[in-house]
Amino acid sequence: MLGLRLRPGVAGAVLGMPASEVLDVHTRLEDLLGHWASELGERLGETNGDEEAFALIEKAVGSRVEDGGPDPLVLAASRRLGFPGSRVDELADALGISERQLRRRFHDSVGYGPKTLARVLRFRRLVAQTGAVAAGESDLARVAADLGYADQAHMTRDCIRLSGLSPARLAALWSS
Repeated sequence: MLGLRLRPGVAGAVLGMPASEVLDVHTRLEDLLGHWASELGERLGETNGDEEAFALIEKAVGSRVEDGGPDPLVLAASRRLGFPGSRVDELADALGISERQLRRRFHDSVGYGPKTLARVLRFRRLVAQTGAVAAGESDLARVAADLGYADQAHMTRDCIRLSGLSPARLAALWSS
């Protein structure tokens, strides 16, 4: 099994449809992308090893990107989200569009709104710090403050919502 993780904002361009249409949908790739996916599957069966398979997938996905490519505004916004102090309304103002328009463009390109992406990106930064927490080099209250959560309880709620685990349990699992 091979997987590919796309940068935030690229899914809609690769799929050729709003990413929100496939959010939380479980479907076969062939049902979503038709003949293109079937051909890719056949070509993957002819590869010699993971490295060659990944190169083929990367090239195939790159060829799927629509002519205009990913929405540059969504890509710019994605790079700014998830950091302490990043606010969607201020980001929309900085990009010269309304918050509502930014949200629509995110739904097409990412599959969900900018606030949800900010939560996911901040959670990824939390996961990156779990090793330091497990090693006793940092504590959860400090991590919560550094990542811009209102408090440790806020971080815990987000962590449970996104992973099903408390931050302490997540740190323990990642360190083992």
